[in-house]
Amino acid sequence: GLSPLGYSFVAGMQRHLPAITAVSAPTVNSYKRLIARGSNSGFTWAPIFQSWGGNNRSNTLRCNPGRVELRAADSACNPYLAFAMCIAAGLEGIEQNLQPPPPNEGNLFERLDGLTPAQCEAAGMGRLPTTLNEAVDAFEADPLSKQVFGDLMYDSWRDFKRAEWAEYHDYVSQWEM
Repeated sequence: GLSPLGYSFVAGMQRHLPAITAVSAPTVNSYKRLIARGSNSGFTWAPIFQSWGGNNRSNTLRCNPGRVELRAADSACNPYLAFAMCIAAGLEGIEQNLQPPPPNEGNLFERLDGLTPAQCEAAGMGRLPTTLNEAVDAFEADPLSKQVFGDLMYDSWRDFKRAEWAEYHDYVSQWEM
């Protein structure tokens, strides 16, 4: 239901989803919901794969006529930064006339759950970062991040998120004791 430009936009976003996730899910706790299975309720329906498709909650990008929904966004994100990443990624897709792979129509949790990241990649569905640290690695590795943020903001944001991860990782909770 999307135009040819829309499909190119989706392809650009899909290419950059790991870096986008760092900005759209910016806290340590953001990744506690991006898991395949909940404790008792079965699937969480939170997106964990680099995928797109129609009205399917296992996809990170859910596309319906006239719109593209990024399902990995967390309420803690700065929407302006997240939109900037999404728009830049989508425009790159349009400029390069990228085409997305076929849409995912099935339940990715059933199809890909339990596979290694390499196996998911071979199936055409990379895994999204599973921690803030992995997400910042993806953000740092993607040239789009620096292009969108600019040098000073890029360095400041990356360093702040690295410090946030280190502080979290160094803290011993009551549960761990």
